[in-house]
Amino acid sequence: MSILNRIAASLGASVDRAVSQFENHEAVIDASITESRTLAAKAKVRNDKIAKEGQEMRHKLSELLITEASWVERAKMIARDDEQKALACLQRRNLCREQISKLRANLVKQEELEQKLGMTLEQMENRLAEIVQQRHSMRSRHAAADAMRALNDVDSLANNTVDAIFERWEIKLTETEYQVGQGQSVDSLEVEFSQRESCEALREELATLIQPDSESSNYGQGDKS
Repeated sequence: MSILNRIAASLGASVDRAVSQFENHEAVIDASITESRTLAAKAKVRNDKIAKEGQEMRHKLSELLITEASWVERAKMIARDDEQKALACLQRRNLCREQISKLRANLVKQEELEQKLGMTLEQMENRLAEIVQQRHSMRSRHAAADAMRALNDVDSLANNTVDAIFERWEIKLTETEYQVGQGQSVDSLEVEFSQRESCEALREELATLIQPDSESSNYGQGDKS
């Protein structure tokens, strides 16, 4: 029992050390994952905001193009009747063109920013998925390593004690099986004769059952004659 107690104490200490180390490593990884998720969430919110701003800029550009064309048509329509108003229409067209030019330049930068943020967000999400997957893998490897270490500790400390325990266990089970008859050997010749005798007894019983029917049948034929 002293050996088994030492084994249990040693395994308990080994498990405690392994759990402590595992918790430290896991805490570091969990902190990294939490931080990465926070940064990814912020990047996604920022990316969505940038994308919305870009959509608004494109919508504004579409409206300015329509307004520019409208001022041109107005200038043409009123040029013969009112030159001053026609010139004013062209001035407003020019203002639209300036806005369109600036908006297009800003939109180019906006689309570049959208693309850059989108790629950064994708890289962050992919890296986060890799870290999470790697954490699962390391957990599995760590658990397997702990199990193998525990088995090695048992083998190195217990020597032949474990085998002796299994041997005594098997002897005890065999004794119990003999007591309830499971361990008795079966005599095949005895089984064969028993089956044959049983069949003979059944044949005799069948013959007895059939005989009265035969006699009744004979009596019936005698009456007919």
